[in-house]
Amino acid sequence: MQISRITLGITCIAALAVSACSSDDSGSAAVTETEFVVAESVTATSSPATAAPERLTFPDATSAAGALSTEGPCALLTAAEIAAATGDEPTYSSVVRKTECRWQPSANDPTPIVDVETEAKTADEFETEKTLYGDPTRPAPNLGSDSFIGALDQAAYWLQGGTMYKVWIQVDLADNEKERAAIELAEAAAGRVG
Repeated sequence: MQISRITLGITCIAALAVSACSSDDSGSAAVTETEFVVAESVTATSSPATAAPERLTFPDATSAAGALSTEGPCALLTAAEIAAATGDEPTYSSVVRKTECRWQPSANDPTPIVDVETEAKTADEFETEKTLYGDPTRPAPNLGSDSFIGALDQAAYWLQGGTMYKVWIQVDLADNEKERAAIELAEAAAGRVG
C-alpha cells in the first residue's frame, strides 16, 4: 500500500497549497502602496513567532503617463533619467517581487534596460555582500553609509538606512559605461530615499 500513501501525501500537499493560495489574508496588517514588507526580522529578544516584518518606505507614487509604474522602488528613477544615463528610453516598468523595479523598452519587449533592487541588510550583511560581489579595484561611489561596484555586473550597490540598494544596467554597454550609468542612476535614486 505504499503507492496509496504516496498518492495520499501528494493529494494532501496539493490541497494545502490550493487552500493557502486562496486564503483570505484580511487579518494581517495593512501595507500601503508605498510601504512593502521585505523580511521577517528576528532579534535576540524575539522568537520567530513574535517577529515583526521589516518594512521599506519609498517615495509616494505619482500618476504616470503610459505604462510606467511609480509604485514602490519604481518611484526611485524616472524614464528620462534612465534614457539620459543609458541611451535607451523605457516606456514600461513594473514592480517585481515587491522590492525590485524593472524598466523595459515596452510591455511587449521583456528585455530589461535597468533594474533597481532593494533588500533589508545590516552593516555586517552588507559587508559580506561587498566581500563576495564587490570589485576592490573600482572606487566606490559616495552613497549611503557604504557602497561598492559589482565585480561581474558593474552594478552600483549602497547601504542606506538598513536597506541595500542595487542599480543594475542591463542594456548592452561597455563595462565602463555600465558603471558610469549605474553610479549616475544610483545617485539619483539615493537622493529620493527617505
